[in-house]
Amino acid sequence: MNKIAVIGFGCAAVHGIQGMREGGYTGEIHVFAPVDTPPENPMLTTYYASGRISPEGRYPFGTVAELQEKYGLTLHLNDPVTRFDAEAKTLTTRSGGVFAWDGALIASGANPWAPPMEGDGGDECFPMRTMADAQRLKDRLAQGGVKTALVVGASMIGIKAVEFFVNAGISCTLADIAPHIFPLAALDGTAARVETYLREKGVELRFNAGAAAIGKRPDGGYTAAFTDGSALDADLIVLCVGTRTNLPFLIPGQINVNRGIVVDDHMRASVPGVYAAGDCCEGNNLQSGQTQVIGLWERAGTQGRTAGANLAGENAVCDGGMVQNITHFFDMDFISVGDKRLSGESVSFTGQGGRLYIEAVVEAGQIRCVNLLGGHRISGVIRSRLWKTARGGARGLSPEEIGLLRREDVPEGFITLLGGSGL
Repeated sequence: MNKIAVIGFGCAAVHGIQGMREGGYTGEIHVFAPVDTPPENPMLTTYYASGRISPEGRYPFGTVAELQEKYGLTLHLNDPVTRFDAEAKTLTTRSGGVFAWDGALIASGANPWAPPMEGDGGDECFPMRTMADAQRLKDRLAQGGVKTALVVGASMIGIKAVEFFVNAGISCTLADIAPHIFPLAALDGTAARVETYLREKGVELRFNAGAAAIGKRPDGGYTAAFTDGSALDADLIVLCVGTRTNLPFLIPGQINVNRGIVVDDHMRASVPGVYAAGDCCEGNNLQSGQTQVIGLWERAGTQGRTAGANLAGENAVCDGGMVQNITHFFDMDFISVGDKRLSGESVSFTGQGGRLYIEAVVEAGQIRCVNLLGGHRISGVIRSRLWKTARGGARGLSPEEIGLLRREDVPEGFITLLGGSGL
């Protein structure tokens, strides 16, 4: 290959470029992106808006100029791809340019999504996906006059937005069409405890209530109408509902796409020479055996590096991923490891005088999913055990792992369930 096209300029794209160069590829790498800013970490948006990271901290891979020089890139920024022809091996950009490629890495990520809504939310509806979104929110708060806020979406980003508002003295409501908080990750018992904790912090919670319409009031505020028939006034609204893969440039029928581009364990798409990585693709879920978009920073990096190495002619494998979530808010750690959709019986344990709460889904003696409140020091042991189980590894914990669990006052029943029996 002499010319590789990279669509996107985020975590998966950068790791893909690294994989190409480290794999010995010396040809041209052309990067196409809709913006001219350096690669970002979307999970840091609320940290920047609240002033917890500096402007420089927004860009974990460095500046555009640094990346261009380090990897010898040809950059096509502010010129997104509008058509990708996998059969002809060409792409077209917004400016009308047509580019022929020998290999391609699609790492176009995902865009914020909001449910269909009637009405005009005006300038006070803020998505929280990019640093530009965070800067816009930061600028609005600096103007003053914000006393109430509505966060739509009880997600990992949504809870950080709630924390941000409460710490700033702004009365906050969290709403979601789901029946409880963290609907994709939290088990029922865990969700109930988190919700109780948030109410104690003064957060109003509205579940089974999707945003149906947002309108501007005569006094300059906003009114959100919900699907349950209720309504709420707020000075500003933040949308953290979720994301959808960013693939409008694909020609329908050319590449196998479900929710994202379906890839194999080499990150190959269904068309030779085309690879995909990050939030726009579906890799293997090790637990379910099905392809799934698993939108994790670490997973995007692994997928990108695998794809890049293979574009360079290597034989790298990314055998799959596991659903994982971690967030810290109001001095509470929430950690989830494993796919909560898998069937099984729910069991729970407490330790550390009630400060540690563990809830697990168990099927045929094996743990499918674990939720932790507190206990971040034991999360590595749990994560390692579930990964080994998903890969068919031997059951059992080491004496060192058991010692750590006991020092952290993990109940013996959970240690045995995790694989510590007989030691």
